[in-house]
Amino acid sequence: MLQVSQPRYPCFKLSQKHGVKDMPARVLNTGYSGFYFRVLEEGSISADSPVTRLDSQASGITVLEVLRMMKDGRKDEQGLERMLEIDELASSLKSQFGTWLATLRSRQD
Repeated sequence: MLQVSQPRYPCFKLSQKHGVKDMPARVLNTGYSGFYFRVLEEGSISADSPVTRLDSQASGITVLEVLRMMKDGRKDEQGLERMLEIDELASSLKSQFGTWLATLRSRQD
């Protein structure tokens, strides 16, 4: 059993592989950068194994919304607060959002 934990953020390696300088930005702008899973329950899987969604995040926040916050959310206080409420979100990403929120709030004081 797998759980989506965060979007993938495209990096410089895409440019190296494809020879296109702005390839990470192009991928990011499509919203289709992929995502990472965490393993909740080990088991066997194959290419033809069916995928069944068992549950979804109660707040309705999508992977695309989290990706948008990763890209453009440093000044979106409400958006950052919403991200910190997602229990399933990877702790490293939640920490980053928390830092951005603290920075934003310190500039308002």
